[in-house]
Amino acid sequence: MIIKELIKPFLKYLDFLLNTNFYPRLISQSSKIFYKNDYKISGYDLVFIHIMKTAGTSFHELLKEIEKTGVKIKHNVHFGISIAEKPNKPVYCTIIRNPIDRSISLYNHYCRDKKSPYHTLALKGFSTFMRFCPEAQNNFCKNYSGELDKDVDENIYRLAFNNLKEFKHILFFDKIDEEFEIIKKIYKISSTDKYHYRSFEKKGYDDKIKRNIATFYNYYDIKLYESINEFFKKKV
Repeated sequence: MIIKELIKPFLKYLDFLLNTNFYPRLISQSSKIFYKNDYKISGYDLVFIHIMKTAGTSFHELLKEIEKTGVKIKHNVHFGISIAEKPNKPVYCTIIRNPIDRSISLYNHYCRDKKSPYHTLALKGFSTFMRFCPEAQNNFCKNYSGELDKDVDENIYRLAFNNLKEFKHILFFDKIDEEFEIIKKIYKISSTDKYHYRSFEKKGYDDKIKRNIATFYNYYDIKLYESINEFFKKKV
């Protein structure tokens, strides 16, 4: 542990020089709960797969209220679906968002947050950030497939899509208030405004260059987003 703390400044400097992600990877590998895919799901009624910049922080507050009704929920951290256990019933829930908007929002977040592992990378510009930040590249497919460290291909996309179709709840960010109301009715939570998602300045969302760059690095996430939307339309 002491050695890891000593090398953190060196890794940060190395990342600054080379646009690498050694420091974030060290943090991820050292964590016992964040960015994992080998946890147990037995004993939980609901497991929330929280992708950054999808209103997940607000949803956590709603999940806390649901827990008070006796529902056992795994949440509060970022992790992909488990490869250690397969559910015998629908247990996963998530919020999915347009991947292009999410990428720009993620970039804005890391520009603001000076303590975040990708802050220095974000300050180098959107194109550099998108090129070297793995969290900005097909992150939905990675988390819904459980393949957190691989480059996404057609097989991983297909695995993510098939898994997503079996989720207990899928909320769509573009109608999040309506989705929250549906969840509250399902779990009989009294109506309140405390769960409305936090909104920051929407900077760069209309920038065509940024949108083109985000599209390039999120081919499979865009495909997944469109496929799951079409899947639900057919179900209705």
